[in-house]
Amino acid sequence: MENYAKKLAVDHKISKKSEASSFPIYKLNSDFQYIGRTYDILNESINKDVPIPPSGEWILDNYYLIEEQVNALQKEISLSQYKKLPSIHGVSRIYILAKEMVKYTDALITEENVETFIRAYQTKKSISMEELWLLPAMLKISVIEYIKDLCERIMISQLQKFKVESLVERLVRNKPLSEQKFHKYKNIMLDNEATSYVEYLIYCLKKLGKDGLDYIQILEEEIKKVGTTSSEVIRVEHYELALRRVSMSNSITSIRHISRFNWVTIFERINSIENILAEDELYYKLDFNTRNLYREEIKKIAKLSNTSEVYVATTIMELRKNEEHIGVFLLGEKQEELWKSLGIDKKIKKQSLKMKTFEYIIAIYLPTILFSILIARKFFLIALIPVSEIFVYLIQKILTKSVKSKPLPRLEEIPDNVHTFVVIPTILTSKERVHELMQSMERYYLGNKMEHLYIALLGDVSESSQEKMDYDDEVIRA
Repeated sequence: MENYAKKLAVDHKISKKSEASSFPIYKLNSDFQYIGRTYDILNESINKDVPIPPSGEWILDNYYLIEEQVNALQKEISLSQYKKLPSIHGVSRIYILAKEMVKYTDALITEENVETFIRAYQTKKSISMEELWLLPAMLKISVIEYIKDLCERIMISQLQKFKVESLVERLVRNKPLSEQKFHKYKNIMLDNEATSYVEYLIYCLKKLGKDGLDYIQILEEEIKKVGTTSSEVIRVEHYELALRRVSMSNSITSIRHISRFNWVTIFERINSIENILAEDELYYKLDFNTRNLYREEIKKIAKLSNTSEVYVATTIMELRKNEEHIGVFLLGEKQEELWKSLGIDKKIKKQSLKMKTFEYIIAIYLPTILFSILIARKFFLIALIPVSEIFVYLIQKILTKSVKSKPLPRLEEIPDNVHTFVVIPTILTSKERVHELMQSMERYYLGNKMEHLYIALLGDVSESSQEKMDYDDEVIRA
């Protein structure tokens, strides 16, 4: 597997973007429709007492699981997100790698297989973090595609059986048309899976006992003419059925396994920049959200500098002096030094900030001016209302909902030698205010619960000409 992954990496010629026409969700929907038709044929087989293969039983038992995954995957990957992924001939590279992995392992996807394959590939070419985060979804899509390919063979095999049943009830049992259950399948054209037809015909004729002996002899003669025997045909068909059962069981089991993977842990083990960042001893003492914040920043800088994420991470390590923490270059005071080393113009950041400020001001004052002009003509008194305050409130409400907050960098654990006290200063003028703030403190504590972290409330009073106020005692008691 490792050699195969390395060969793929060497052969791959990478382009920067994927084409919309190769978006795998389109194919996923058509694949699921075909699986649905196979499910219907299998149910019809049961209703008509036609045997179904073991692989078909897996479909009947787990169709709900496939449907559940298809519905989830449609929401998991967007077209705009897909088009930004690196590609090979317009098809997303990570999708191609997922398909290769499924094909190579006969859909037996395990954490070990994924890690081995991706690590080997990355010895020749690095894979971006965006691609790695989408790998579980791409694996599921590829497994469902693999199931669809198996369903094609199941479908043809069952239709061949229906065709045999039609032949037997018409020519052997001489049933009238009104009693024939398989009449509509008598002229169905199927060019492949001939072994399914012959094997099932032998099975049906043997079930007839003496009435089928003459037909079996004729059939044996015809089989010999193509250079084989009935026992060989049966052996080949049973071998195919066994292989199909294993492939289907692997596929269904893998869908379950992929959903249960601890992908956060796997991601950090296979991400190509992790070993570089780990040179900073503090990196793995940070919590996951902080490490992810750093990785997102590296991804953003890599796009701005038109370089790889590995190159950005390596540059940070080269800039470090006296064991400086990498966060200083990603989020702190030495960020501009990193940008300069990567050839990113500082104006980009300043222009971005200016643009956001400009958009904020326009969003408030343009509607304020327009609204004021409209109402001032007819309702002069209403125009005296500070309209800008209304729009400031509305814009801030919208921004609060739409703009994502950034987590502050934090350690996974606070070391024994740096016990930490978070002190919240506030004004206390009533017992109700004390109770309200204590409830807030409980939320802060539960949201940041960790060893050696303490939270305190520092209460002060409002300015007054008197040394004591009436509410002082009740505040202290509260």
